[in-house]
Amino acid sequence: MPDLSTELDGWVERGLITAEQAARIRIDVATRSAEGLHAVLGAPAPGAPVVTAPHPRGASLVTEALGYLGGIVIFVAAGLVAGNVWDEFSDGVQIALVFAVAALMLAAGVAVPQRLGPPAERLRSVLWAASSAAMVGALVLVADLVIGWQNEEGVAFATLVAAAYSGVLWFFHRRLPQHLVVLGLLAAGVGTLASMIEVTEVQGEPSASLFGLAVWGLGLTWALLSWGGIIQTRRAGMWLGSAVAIVGAITLGGQEWAAVLALVTVVGLVAVAVALRDLPLLGLASFGTLLTLPRVVETFFPGELSAAIALFVVGVVLVVTAVLTARRSRTAAPAPKSGRDLREGPPKVALGVAGVVAVGTAAAIALLATL
Repeated sequence: MPDLSTELDGWVERGLITAEQAARIRIDVATRSAEGLHAVLGAPAPGAPVVTAPHPRGASLVTEALGYLGGIVIFVAAGLVAGNVWDEFSDGVQIALVFAVAALMLAAGVAVPQRLGPPAERLRSVLWAASSAAMVGALVLVADLVIGWQNEEGVAFATLVAAAYSGVLWFFHRRLPQHLVVLGLLAAGVGTLASMIEVTEVQGEPSASLFGLAVWGLGLTWALLSWGGIIQTRRAGMWLGSAVAIVGAITLGGQEWAAVLALVTVVGLVAVAVALRDLPLLGLASFGTLLTLPRVVETFFPGELSAAIALFVVGVVLVVTAVLTARRSRTAAPAPKSGRDLREGPPKVALGVAGVVAVGTAAAIALLATL
């Protein structure tokens, strides 16, 4: 039976643990007993000096930096080719070249050794995000040069298919960049599909409202599914989904109903952030409020100074309330925790509410398309 040191080396090679974790296990076992020291280090006798594995941090950081630099050089070279001799290539060669860049980034991410630990994970995330970006470019060319889809049709096709491709990468590498890429591509694709619906113009650009409404519904649905743990990881999904919902609310358009929905969205997110004690979510909601309030005031109170003064007074009251609350919390005893942790929502409840939001959004888009 192989000794512990051999087992640890095998686990590192298979990516089960990092080299740093293996070194810590060696030290922990070696300090427990003389027998452990002999088993781990192969010492000829108990009491031999402890020899720890070299720390791979320096080499892994160099590898990470070289990987980033190489990816940048590849994209710069591709840009130079596109700017100088791109028109001389046939359609098939153009498509093949961009697909080759996507495949190269994918293969480079696969080839990154897992034993390097966190730097390897970050490098793989960046390389696979670059592969997703190249895939979007390749699919846009396919839509334009092969299928004949241009403008919105080509963008919707490229982003949705690339989202499926990126979803596979996210399944094998559950990191924040892949999560962000998948949601961003889905938002672009779903919003573009909604903007393609022809509706009667109301105050300018109704299609922009449909784009924002679709993105809003997707973001809110994503945040709810993440809250219920259906989409991993939970907190990152809530933050990203909320950010997408805010973006959708901001791009809803200039109609009064759009301003109301945007205001309700940011106020609701502030309330949820306070209830969950989620500071990053509160920051997102506050930033969304900063972007939303001026448009709401201009929609309902155009050119009125009293509205701006009222907003100023409300802001001062909120700041004073926050300061007083903070001062009182220093002397007050902490309240005992009871009940369920609200930051982890019940999956069935989250799925049901997300379904209501998704169906309601689709129904609203269909209703606006018939007006």
